[in-house]
Amino acid sequence: GCGTSGPTSGLVGYVDGEAVATAAAYVTDHAVDVTLVTCRTEARGRGLGRAVTQAAVDADPTKPAMLLASDDGQPVYRSIGFRTVSRFSLWVGPRPLG
Repeated sequence: GCGTSGPTSGLVGYVDGEAVATAAAYVTDHAVDVTLVTCRTEARGRGLGRAVTQAAVDADPTKPAMLLASDDGQPVYRSIGFRTVSRFSLWVGPRPLG
């Protein structure tokens, strides 16, 4: 099971005692910020990412939830009820040393 307490909660999904999925919820006065959603490649397609994401959303069911989604995660988030508000791309490149 997944549980939350306090303004920031970390959630971990396990299969056979091994951590395979994560999510975090940060509850503000106005919303639940769902973040740090991960699922190991070999565990995908079994509902584990959806389960930890839903648990994060449920950290405070009286407030709307928000998150930043990867392309891979969008179908999962849509199935929970999230809607796309905006789309943007971030590019990471090497930083100069010194």
